[in-house]
Amino acid sequence: MEKFQGNDVCIVGYGCVLPDAENPEKFWSNLLAGKSSIRPIPSSRWDKELYLSEEDAEDKSYSDLAAYIDESVIGSLSQKLGMDQVRHTRLNIIAMEAARQALQKISNEALKTRKTSIIIGCTSHDEHLCSEIFLEEEQSLKQHISKSENSKELLEIYDSYLSSSRKGGKPRLQTLLLTSIGNMIQEKYSLNGDNFIVDAACASSHAAIGEAVKQLHSYSADIAITGGMDADLAPEAFLMFSKAKVLAKGNSCLPFDKRSTGMIQGEGAVIFVLKRLEDAVKDKDAIHGVIISCRAASDGRKGSLFSTSSEGQLSVLEKSYADIDRNSMEYVECHGTGTSLGDSTELESLDRFFENSHKKIPIGSVKSIVGHTKGAAGAAGLLKCLLAMKYNIIPPSPYLNELQNPVENVYVNNNPVAIGNGSLFGISSFGFGGINYHLVLERY
Repeated sequence: MEKFQGNDVCIVGYGCVLPDAENPEKFWSNLLAGKSSIRPIPSSRWDKELYLSEEDAEDKSYSDLAAYIDESVIGSLSQKLGMDQVRHTRLNIIAMEAARQALQKISNEALKTRKTSIIIGCTSHDEHLCSEIFLEEEQSLKQHISKSENSKELLEIYDSYLSSSRKGGKPRLQTLLLTSIGNMIQEKYSLNGDNFIVDAACASSHAAIGEAVKQLHSYSADIAITGGMDADLAPEAFLMFSKAKVLAKGNSCLPFDKRSTGMIQGEGAVIFVLKRLEDAVKDKDAIHGVIISCRAASDGRKGSLFSTSSEGQLSVLEKSYADIDRNSMEYVECHGTGTSLGDSTELESLDRFFENSHKKIPIGSVKSIVGHTKGAAGAAGLLKCLLAMKYNIIPPSPYLNELQNPVENVYVNNNPVAIGNGSLFGISSFGFGGINYHLVLERY
């Protein structure tokens, strides 16, 4: 590769709140240990008697497994941030904490005086919105119940449900809107740049990072706060993926393993602060890595909403490495959801792309640890790679038994791998409808 260019974009800050990992250090510890945070979701999140059925009945989910953030963590973070849990959603709280971590070493003066954009990926509102919409129908539902023969008993049950759901208060409407997170960050840090949410399905965080990179390249922004977030583990999300038959039927997510039966959902927020490299050097920022490519491609006519295309994935890889020596690759963090078709297609694409490389490339997927965090998925993979660069170790995938289909040019490492002479990490993120993103990260 050529030497870094003046308008290259680098990462100068990062933060996260993920299952069993309310900061990057805990996340790294879990990655090294291969510790999965996947377990049955507590009944406090949704009523399993109403929504769970192993028989895949109508309006039921056949799985209650997820990688989730404990309620005690949400409570302690809300206290630390001074955010009332009644007035603010869990999405508000985890995103604000991840942003706080990412920004803690960035000059307040720079944030206030320079054009600072906020571009965050997210696929859905906080899960509380669904129940709030239901509660807003309170009067019409009560009128309907009052017409029944046992209305008194039913109304007592209904009123009891309402009071327990609201937990002593009602969230402000503005905290339920996705754009509320960007607004909160702007208010807290007195920012004056662009502020918007990006939805590209499960590739949302990569799409957001890609837009942030474009703004920095064009000098539309001087600093970019970006990444991804998701806090929707409502029953509706489980029902949707159950109907699509993509949820795992086992108790773990096993990307690329022959035993894998599907994906398992997760939640979390991962936030990065980006600058042009020349500015970061002048400001004497810590430079954690340089984003030398973040490209997108479509499956076009080859794909459909739920099926992936090898051609589309190869297209984004070819674009991403057009001017890059792929023999410098150290590792590829895959999309790797655990679904049979998705994993098989991605293995095929990577094997074809690296067929002329001088060495076999290790690959993996963070979804075995924190589940599929949807809007935050690509950002979680990027954070994993940043930490691997920092500690010079590629974390293991100890669960792997046998690859889903044989490959010659890539492999999933069961044990930690010391980083060699390579300096490049690739991170893939794919979304429904044939949305393909790939980011290339280089050590500074």
